[in-house]
Amino acid sequence: MSWGYDDWTIAYFEKDTGIKVPGKLGDALRFRERYNFLTGPQREKWIAWRCEKVFDYHRRMLARIQKAKPEARLFFNWFGLDRRHALSADMLDQMREVGMDWRKYANEQDIVIIPPGGTYGRRYSLPITDAEKLDSVHDRGIQEAGRFGGRAYGIYSDYYEVNRNLDWAKLGGKPYSAFDSNLPSGLNERGMYAQAVAECDTGFFSNGGSGWIFGTPSVIQPFLREYRALPAVPFEAWEKAKDPVAVWSHRDKEGTLWFYLVNRLPISVEVSLELEKGKVFPAPGGDQIELADSVMKLSLEPFMMRSFRATEKAQLADIQVTVPEAYIASLKPMLDFVRTLRPEVESRRVAPELSDADAQAALEAFDGALSAFDRGEYYKARALLERLAAVRIYYLSGQYPPALWARSISHGVKPLPSALIPQNVAAVFPEAKASMPSITDLSFDKDGHLWMSSGRKIRILGTEGNSERSLQLFAPYEAVVEDLRKPTLGPVYPLSVTALRPTSSGRVLVQQGAGAPLLYDAMTGRNLALANKVFSIPGQPVWLLAVTKNDEAILSCSAAGVAGIYLYNADGTLKRKLSDQEARSAALDAAGNIYLATPAGIVILNTEGQKKGAIDGTDLTALAVQPDGQRLFALNQKTNRIQAFARGEGGAFGKLWEQPLPQKVTTLTLSPSGEIVVGFKSPDKGVLVRSYMPTADGLTPGKDLVAYSDEKQSIDSPTPLKVYDGKLYYQAFGKLMRLTPGESDVVEMAFDPQFRPDQPGFEAFAFAPNGDLFLASNWNGKKRGINIFRSKKTGTGWDKPEPLNGGEPLWEGGNMVATDLAFDMAGRLILRLQQPNARGGNISLYRWSPETGQKELLIDLGGSVGVGEYGLQSTADGGLLVAGGSTRKIVKFDADGKVIWLNERVKSSPPGYQDHRLPVGIASDSSGNVWVTDPSRHSLVLLDKSGQLQGSIGGFGTSLAPLSLNAPSGIAAIKDARGVEWIYVADSGNQRLIKFSPTR
Repeated sequence: MSWGYDDWTIAYFEKDTGIKVPGKLGDALRFRERYNFLTGPQREKWIAWRCEKVFDYHRRMLARIQKAKPEARLFFNWFGLDRRHALSADMLDQMREVGMDWRKYANEQDIVIIPPGGTYGRRYSLPITDAEKLDSVHDRGIQEAGRFGGRAYGIYSDYYEVNRNLDWAKLGGKPYSAFDSNLPSGLNERGMYAQAVAECDTGFFSNGGSGWIFGTPSVIQPFLREYRALPAVPFEAWEKAKDPVAVWSHRDKEGTLWFYLVNRLPISVEVSLELEKGKVFPAPGGDQIELADSVMKLSLEPFMMRSFRATEKAQLADIQVTVPEAYIASLKPMLDFVRTLRPEVESRRVAPELSDADAQAALEAFDGALSAFDRGEYYKARALLERLAAVRIYYLSGQYPPALWARSISHGVKPLPSALIPQNVAAVFPEAKASMPSITDLSFDKDGHLWMSSGRKIRILGTEGNSERSLQLFAPYEAVVEDLRKPTLGPVYPLSVTALRPTSSGRVLVQQGAGAPLLYDAMTGRNLALANKVFSIPGQPVWLLAVTKNDEAILSCSAAGVAGIYLYNADGTLKRKLSDQEARSAALDAAGNIYLATPAGIVILNTEGQKKGAIDGTDLTALAVQPDGQRLFALNQKTNRIQAFARGEGGAFGKLWEQPLPQKVTTLTLSPSGEIVVGFKSPDKGVLVRSYMPTADGLTPGKDLVAYSDEKQSIDSPTPLKVYDGKLYYQAFGKLMRLTPGESDVVEMAFDPQFRPDQPGFEAFAFAPNGDLFLASNWNGKKRGINIFRSKKTGTGWDKPEPLNGGEPLWEGGNMVATDLAFDMAGRLILRLQQPNARGGNISLYRWSPETGQKELLIDLGGSVGVGEYGLQSTADGGLLVAGGSTRKIVKFDADGKVIWLNERVKSSPPGYQDHRLPVGIASDSSGNVWVTDPSRHSLVLLDKSGQLQGSIGGFGTSLAPLSLNAPSGIAAIKDARGVEWIYVADSGNQRLIKFSPTR
């Protein structure tokens, strides 16, 4: 849908349809304007016209070809669209996107669409890459296309190259280049052919790309001998036999019954086929087959096909297929695993970053596998467990069905054994359900619940003002399928919500900054699909103003040349432009009238964009209106006053009163009971959200709804945890906090660096051997990068921070963030010092001397994505533990900087490697066990003292039993005054610290 908006094509469309398309000739913005119009109000007419023109072109192309060769057919290979750009994941819908209405081709015999039936060949194999190659074998849209008139099926290979990288001279040869593909082993090579014929009655195979395009003779020839013996006509599926053996039949004009059977399993099965009347012969030729009581018995090898012909009176009557019990038993543990995993996915405890569509696809695969097994459809039961949607869940979570694939080392990270599960899990300060650190927006839903956004967290209050639940949203996540050489699991980005509007259909529209709005399920928090993947905004910046009772969104755009107010359908497509004006706030009355806070004052429009009135005023940034439209309330953010307006007899508004508020207000909204609810930038008497009842002459304070959450009650961002002098330290709200462990933990502020507002906070800290405090900040007031500050130890505290390295970043760059610091025994600071590139660059750790400025490379951990999170912990013996973030390495060094052990995934790992995702926080307990946080999987990983993986525990959520986390960051082990050891975890997304006792 992203092509075809040029002047010629648009003029052709206008001439054919009579539809006038916006976008002036010569205007550089005309292409985006045309796209928004044609994928919005005129979407179906635009698609239909494109499809008609392309189909007509293909028909004319075929006619020209057949003029020269009447028996010729026209073939089109369909390779699919890039998932990142296609609007649909379904092949049939994608065909319409590119201008090919599949319904026009479905019955065409001479225009043949060859769908991509699957890919074989491994190169740097990963579970998710293997799943992507095979997923099309099971795709319903592709199977439908395989049953079009041409009955075609494409099989492709993932090739490898052997060239000058291999020293042929050592083998006695000359430089040589070869391209080939790894065929599936043994009889598995027949697998794709068998599935194609069993599912689609394929009449035309396309296989190629590399090497043995016709397969291994001893494996493929027996199959093809049976296949080629059949007449080249469409057969009909027998409803009694589809899985694990499929049967198709055809009766020709002479009355002969042709039929074939296909074994879809990788093991041999026994078949008893009952026929009524007639004689049966092998289709490739041979003697009549003797039947016992009208039953033909045969053994079908793995993925094998057998074809037959029978005399005209023959009828297929019944079939019994016997599958070895051992094979059936092998499926049961896989399905038991899925039964356990399913509720974890549904509740978002596992893979919470996935979209609703991806999560639902996985749940459908799980449900389908369970029900197929119960029906005895063993091929389908296993195949659904290998669908890309299901494997994506395994890959993101690190949990895999046992023995789904035969590997020397099992895939993934196993759950922590029960003997090692942490005990006495508790929250130091619980997730503050009734408090928040800030307020960015407020909005009521149709049921009277108050929605509040505060950075990365959304809270919903019930109709009585009680805290009902919280919601964590993630930016739309695409699990890009790469191979082993690249980071295939990108960072998970929590959404920082600046505006939110619940809809009437159980969804919530949110905005981060001034970007395009995003749609989420209001209960699960999963991202929902839009018609064009994203809102068809005219440009940026845009502002989400309001949502109508029909779930239409009202946006304001400030981009040059396209500024104005726009109305969007619920699916994110443009409905119409309402006005050329701009606004930063809007409110709606029950009649649908739109009240806009523009730079010149308040403008009132109806749903068609017609102006219905205006109110003079400037600096009005937030509006609320009564449902009957008789009272209007506006916030003047400059004066921090709320103004009230009343509609007079003639319909014009006049000011009623104006009243100041005690603290700076960021936003306001109107409750269903008529109260004005405001959010404060800073707390007023410990309150962030308060309601007021408007009267004839002002505001009367109502309920205090949300308390302020300070640094002693929560953490506001990811933080390392450090142990110094028997106390635990972490950073919150730009300050260094100290925790004294015990039965009742005591939290206090340890140090306030008092950075200026233009130099906000610090990301990491460490204590030097002499007690000096070192801080790392991405911003020094002038430049971004890794900026290091030192605060000298003075008695029980520290001096004001002083910049090191002459006030310059040790390494400059906006993405250069030191997520942790540590010191070695020589007093050298260990930190990251390498510029990331567009894909994240490397994490290279250096030892840097604050005194001499000399630096020494400790280790290059390799490529990373995102900001390159990592974690460090100095050990008591002078060594160092390193969690390598997206490099997926966990390393232990001795005091001399030599690697003691390294736990990682490498190219030479066996196909069943144990994979980390994002190890960040790291700490060792008194037994030498190593605890690691993984914020992307919301879990903890445990390794023993030799670096061997023991298992993982945790999942996304807020509960403590079972352990649930939200993007845990720092971790530390410390003993309290009684000698009891505790593991503390910075549960950053839940804005809390938790602790537990390690099990020995």
